[in-house]
Amino acid sequence: MRRTIRNLITLAACAVLFAAAAHADIAAFNAAVKANNFKTAAAEAAKTWPTLDKSRDDIVIIAQEFGFSAFVAKDYAAARTYADFAVAAASTSPENRTIAVVLATLAAHKVKPTADTRAALAAALTARTAFPGLDNITFLGADALLAYDMEKADWEDATESARLLTNFTDAGGASFLVSKTRARLYWAIADYMLSKKATAVAGLHSLQDDLVRDINAAASDERAKPMIGLYWEIVAWRELTDSHLRARGILPNKPDGKQDEEEAEEDDPEWAPTTRAKRLMGDRTDTDVCKTQFDMTRIPNYPSSALYSGFLGSVILQVDIDAAGRASNPEILTAVPEKFFGKAVLDSVRYIRVTPGKPWDAASCSLAQTGKRITFKFMIPR
Repeated sequence: MRRTIRNLITLAACAVLFAAAAHADIAAFNAAVKANNFKTAAAEAAKTWPTLDKSRDDIVIIAQEFGFSAFVAKDYAAARTYADFAVAAASTSPENRTIAVVLATLAAHKVKPTADTRAALAAALTARTAFPGLDNITFLGADALLAYDMEKADWEDATESARLLTNFTDAGGASFLVSKTRARLYWAIADYMLSKKATAVAGLHSLQDDLVRDINAAASDERAKPMIGLYWEIVAWRELTDSHLRARGILPNKPDGKQDEEEAEEDDPEWAPTTRAKRLMGDRTDTDVCKTQFDMTRIPNYPSSALYSGFLGSVILQVDIDAAGRASNPEILTAVPEKFFGKAVLDSVRYIRVTPGKPWDAASCSLAQTGKRITFKFMIPR
């Protein structure tokens, strides 16, 4: 469930110490933050911190920014030192003190994640909800809390942390759209794992549609690209939960094998050929007169999972197919519920074969294509 913090770092670059920007002694720190070089920023902070007047009016803000940079640079001990100072120095500012407590508990949790450090971080984030808006430290804490709960498969805690992150990112606005959508996804997953009810996953279908609209409405392709990977993650979870419901007789069965080529959505106006989503994801289907069939000479040997024993898994693979129907250039678009399941598929790519289907016009059709997507569904061994 790990994710990069690219959008967080981008925001951080805009949150340079405005209160202290005029002071030459932290100019190098500011320059490093603007360049998204947090390792250098943390080093400059460590060099500058002893020289600063600790009675200055903006010292709490400086301590928080230095602590944030140290955390992103993975110097958690230094982040905790700055946070502890800010907690003590922010006695007259409840909001700043609350943010500093989030940073202190986050750093402690990162050094040695336990149920106790998790509870302390959750309590700090809950206290932060009393104040409006979103800051980088709060986002980092809420994101880490949800990642921890999902990796532990603690669905009750994950429901709580997904709700916190959803609310925080909603306050953060458009810059946090991807993170908000992922929080909503994990909230739905946790809800389903607790209840096993169809109503718990109904929102996954609308979430997928919402994301397609967001991709198409993005200001540029660059803004839209981070949403593509999340789209496939939503698709995989939707297929996984739907299959699980069918296996339990809650949804009607439909013809469905272990491996299925990605189904078309040509009836959806959001997938009109001119839309950005369609273009960025590439061609998704065979043409009407050049249908292909998918086969494997050896089924992937999926690993077991203590957390998801007996549950279903889904891996979406993208490959190029040559004229003989062989696959190359494999890329795992997503693998759920655990990412290491993708390795089993990658190890089996050489056994993939694509053959002519019906209809098939040998004079005008070719097996060769780029970016073909294949979905693997499997039962996780007990």
